[in-house]
Amino acid sequence: MKYTFGVKNNSEFYIQHNFLPTETELRFENVDELKKYNLGRSYLLENCLQIPTKLLNESSLLEIGPDSGENAYSAASMGANVTCIDANPKSIQHLKKLFSKSRYENNLSKTYVGDYLDTYVEGKFSFVFAEGFLHSVLNKEKFVRKIESNMQIQGFFITSYYDQFSIFGDLLHSSIFRTLVKSDLGLESPYDNLEVAVDYGEDIFLKKWQTKKHLRSLRTWILDVLLNPTMSFDRTIDTEWLLRLGNSIGLHLWQSWPNLKRFNNYEWHRDMKSPDELLEVSIQHYHDRVLENFFGILLPEPLEKTRSRSRNHDLSSKLLEINKSLSEQNWSKVSLNVKSLISDLIAEESKTPTQIFSALKMTLAFAELFLIDDFVEIRQILSGQSEKFSSESIFFLGYWGHPNHYSSYRKCW
Repeated sequence: MKYTFGVKNNSEFYIQHNFLPTETELRFENVDELKKYNLGRSYLLENCLQIPTKLLNESSLLEIGPDSGENAYSAASMGANVTCIDANPKSIQHLKKLFSKSRYENNLSKTYVGDYLDTYVEGKFSFVFAEGFLHSVLNKEKFVRKIESNMQIQGFFITSYYDQFSIFGDLLHSSIFRTLVKSDLGLESPYDNLEVAVDYGEDIFLKKWQTKKHLRSLRTWILDVLLNPTMSFDRTIDTEWLLRLGNSIGLHLWQSWPNLKRFNNYEWHRDMKSPDELLEVSIQHYHDRVLENFFGILLPEPLEKTRSRSRNHDLSSKLLEINKSLSEQNWSKVSLNVKSLISDLIAEESKTPTQIFSALKMTLAFAELFLIDDFVEIRQILSGQSEKFSSESIFFLGYWGHPNHYSSYRKCW
């Protein structure tokens, strides 16, 4: 099947090509398997988002886009009564099969097949999960407002998405892949022969895939990330926009990962801030951390100690230009933008971690090689066998960038 341009969201792409993006071999048939999965979910909720998992017990939870259902099942095992909606019928089928005849079968309250914006979902929920796809939704504001309408007062909204900075890692992989598909397979678009493109992707990214443990398959990652039509800078979310929208409709930031809140204010009890003032603090902290958000590399000290607001704004602009040029697969612009950023960082007095320079040099190497059509050397880097670019090749094999930006919001009124 050829890809149809202009998909509304991720689900439409998944339905077209009949797959679930996070489908795993997990069936939770033994207690240890479920405990291990729950440890990961508990770490996300409690450590990253500051939400005690005991709050899930006897709660009402709506999951939008449950995909293969592991997160919904995990929440049910912690006592939540789960309602799920997905536009992909395969998702709901898989979800029901996962719950069927399990000890948590009765915790699956209701399921809907349909687009969330076009479907009436009955009830108000203490939790709403919408993970991994918010960036793909065309009418994001309408989507978030509808979520708020489905929430109880003091309820939590948990989401993750491609932020306009954090998309860098996956965008780099996708742009490399799509450019190679044109040169090596002679396809103007990978969707002209999707199966051949996916097989090719499995071949060139196998070495990299084997450097990490993954729950899903390499083939699914290629479809969901490298070939996903919503893998585009234009679809990303400006986190400042989301923070301001949430604040205007009573959804106040509770916690996020990366962290957008400071906890070292020892005078907090003397200087209690209003919700609007706290919003501005979070937004400023977000802009102070653009390098971390972009590369997914922890910095040794807060950027606000070394950079002015105007300097952070300039830095943000350069980072966004890199993502825009990658999204366009314009390797000439990528090269120019990366060189400019490297020069700026070298000129700064602050110590930028060597890992960030490694990520930039790796990106520059790909850009320069694409400009001279040296596809042989590019494939050597991908396989970890490049002698000329040995350090870039080693770094590439272990670099995955920044996962989705996670955040939790609490409905205060």
